[in-house]
Amino acid sequence: LYVVTVLIYIPNELFLSNVKEFQFTYSSFLLVLVMGSIILVAVGLFGSVLLVSKRQYELICFIVFVCTFVGYLQGNILNGTLEVLDGTKQIWSKGTILINSLIWLLIIGVLGVLLVFYKNKIKKIISLVCVYITLIQVVSLIFLVLTTDLSQEEEYALTTDAMLELDENNNVIVFVLDWYDEQIMEKVVAEDSDFLEPLNDFTWYQNTTSCYAFTDMSLPYLLTGVKWEYDMLEEDYCRYAYQNSDFLQTIYEMQYDIGLYTEKVVVDSSVKDIVLNYQNVMARKCGFIDTIYMMQKCSKYKMAPFAMKELYWYATSDISSLLVNDNVYVTYADMPFHDKLVDEGISIRSDIAKNGAFRFYHLFGAHLPYVMSEDMTFSENATMLGQARGCLKILYEYFEQMKELGIYDDATIIITADHGQNSYLYDEETAKEAGFEMTSNPILFVKKSGESGKTNMEISMAPVSHEEFMPTVLEAVGVDGSIYGRTFEQVTENENRSRIFIFGRHYDFPFVKYEINGNVRDIRNWMKLPLP
Repeated sequence: LYVVTVLIYIPNELFLSNVKEFQFTYSSFLLVLVMGSIILVAVGLFGSVLLVSKRQYELICFIVFVCTFVGYLQGNILNGTLEVLDGTKQIWSKGTILINSLIWLLIIGVLGVLLVFYKNKIKKIISLVCVYITLIQVVSLIFLVLTTDLSQEEEYALTTDAMLELDENNNVIVFVLDWYDEQIMEKVVAEDSDFLEPLNDFTWYQNTTSCYAFTDMSLPYLLTGVKWEYDMLEEDYCRYAYQNSDFLQTIYEMQYDIGLYTEKVVVDSSVKDIVLNYQNVMARKCGFIDTIYMMQKCSKYKMAPFAMKELYWYATSDISSLLVNDNVYVTYADMPFHDKLVDEGISIRSDIAKNGAFRFYHLFGAHLPYVMSEDMTFSENATMLGQARGCLKILYEYFEQMKELGIYDDATIIITADHGQNSYLYDEETAKEAGFEMTSNPILFVKKSGESGKTNMEISMAPVSHEEFMPTVLEAVGVDGSIYGRTFEQVTENENRSRIFIFGRHYDFPFVKYEINGNVRDIRNWMKLPLP
């Protein structure tokens, strides 16, 4: 029961329910779990025969059963709704933790007492329960496999091909630094007033809003300009957005080669023929030991009582790191991006005759969990501000190499976030403890072609939004973007403009629609509107 639950059923359920979130193939994943389970069973049998007495063996079996059985109840009944593990830890109230702990103790106590007084009967019942739950999970898993689309589409991935290759004349480059809010940037600047000096050629738009609060909606919007339809599932919205947008197609028709370096889950397959790094990667494997360790941790997080869940907490980035294919792009890998930039450097792309290059880089930015220090190395003691400074230093290195190649001046470069902070929009007390206002304000820096050599950064308080992203990019590649709206530059500082912001996610947060009038940092300018 333990092996099937912890190493087979829950990990497979996680994978099959989130196929597009996993970078490696299901066949590789399943093989690792089956082999790991066989080894664990063999070690368990060997140990029980040679290393422990019969009495010790029975005690160990009881402990394993109790933990697995109550964990099974926790995962299927007691958990309620678990938030998506996007890096932010879920917090339960003290009362909820206490009640949950008492339930665990009550069940364990009752089973222990029954075992003492009715040992033989309870042993038989335990055996029957183990067989019953195991069969339920096996049958459920078979059904899940048969009803999940595991077609060849999962063999595609966004690779690192041409990631550091640019055009010798025309480049439009976008850096999306995840979760990087203006409030974070202000803290960075407060500690070092000269830190943004390498961005003097940019215009700093400080009154910026995204259209959506989470990556799985904000990234497809940035790359399509198509708005979400109310109550549309995130995966359906992604497909709908790309299939109803000509944004990337227009860039492609302007003879720009397109490289998108982000998660495949936010890029629909309908654009794979025009995105140079959307490729068929047949051998996407996961590491053996790391996968076994991480999957049992995922299972224990689901099964553990609330009081112990933090011991097994993990984030999506931990699962992405299990991939062993070096050529698949991983959003959560800012440090490998930096290492590749330093070791290989930017080069001029010459093998394809194009008018220019469009590069879209999605980096981990200031997002939890904090694992990167300011000097771009792994650190268990990394902080939000250290990681925030580190990811900007990666960009500084990128720009320096562009200058050395003589391709910086003519490049259009946009630095933004897919969204600002979203953890404190719904919890005033937690926001105050973290030193955040209850607003979401993504960073935005823009350098147009021909703008370089400035000594002071221009600051704009124009009420801009990600709605201006697509027209700005299209103008940079030589298209009249006015039919799509205004560019960032065309929004004036003194205009009275209403901006719409959607907070919510089907998995864990109810949708809320906000209308923002005025400075985005003033919560009094945020007004809730009815949906749809």
